[in-house]
Amino acid sequence: MVDMPGTLAELTAIFPDNTVGAISPADLRRFLATVVDPRIINVKQEGAIGDGVTDDSAAFQDALDAIIAGGAGGTLYIPPGPYSLGSTGLAFDPNANGPLIVQAQGAEITYSGTGIALDLTAGGTNEANPWATIVGGDWIGTSSGQAAFRISGGRNQFWGVTARGFSTGRAFHLINLGTGGVAFSERNEFLTCRSLGNQHAFDFEVDGGNASFARTRVMGLYVSGGVANEPLINCRDESGVYDSQIWDVKGNIATDAILFHLGGGMGGTSIGPIGTENNTTYTGIEWGTFGGSSPMLLGPWDLRGPGVTFETGTRPSAVGSIGSTSLGFIRV
Repeated sequence: MVDMPGTLAELTAIFPDNTVGAISPADLRRFLATVVDPRIINVKQEGAIGDGVTDDSAAFQDALDAIIAGGAGGTLYIPPGPYSLGSTGLAFDPNANGPLIVQAQGAEITYSGTGIALDLTAGGTNEANPWATIVGGDWIGTSSGQAAFRISGGRNQFWGVTARGFSTGRAFHLINLGTGGVAFSERNEFLTCRSLGNQHAFDFEVDGGNASFARTRVMGLYVSGGVANEPLINCRDESGVYDSQIWDVKGNIATDAILFHLGGGMGGTSIGPIGTENNTTYTGIEWGTFGGSSPMLLGPWDLRGPGVTFETGTRPSAVGSIGSTSLGFIRV
């Protein structure tokens, strides 16, 4: 047979003694999927070692480049195990090269550079609907001035993804980079993701521009080990577009960071419910300048956790100009 890079090694792992002994159905299905479907690229087929020490960044980028060469998007498969990207971040532009799926359940990917571990924005210049899906993976930062993910456009999905140890930058950074005043940063989902020990970072940031970020869903976000006075979720929509923003943030959120910084045109936004058990101290919710006629609704909030305090009183304080936007609080 003609050996695709890594194929015989995969077969050896599944059939170690070349007999008809016990075979893991899951391993066999995974192997067949990565070989039969040419749009699924296994990083080990591109030479990744996966020992957690060897710099596998070239193999990872080669796998992404193979998907690019196919011209219709594809799946980057990262088998379970430890990997090192060294100081080289990964880049892929789904807007130009087709939808991307990163299947990384059980994988640990360590990045020691000072940029972005996985940049899905064509270097910060693309727009429209990338359609990127990241499933699983423990993405670990070990240096300063770095971020885990930068995403633009709409219909991006992050499921069960963990970002830990990143600093200065963002863990999950959804940024509007539309052109001509038009962008499509909507219908993004971040489900059961975790941000752990990210220092001086915005654990989750929506950075505005020309988009409304309509119908973005953040559910089951767990944050722990952040640094005080750094936003857990920093939502900045500076575009003056206020329509149909719906947030659904649920889960056990444990951090000593500022809970929200909402600036710009965030009218029409619904945030909640939010569980705050096992928190230390919140410094409050800091509002930016609001505009528009749509009301903003916060709540219901569950404030049962010990040591939960706000900057003033027992409910969030408004800082800055509220403009014509009305605020409503339920069970705060």
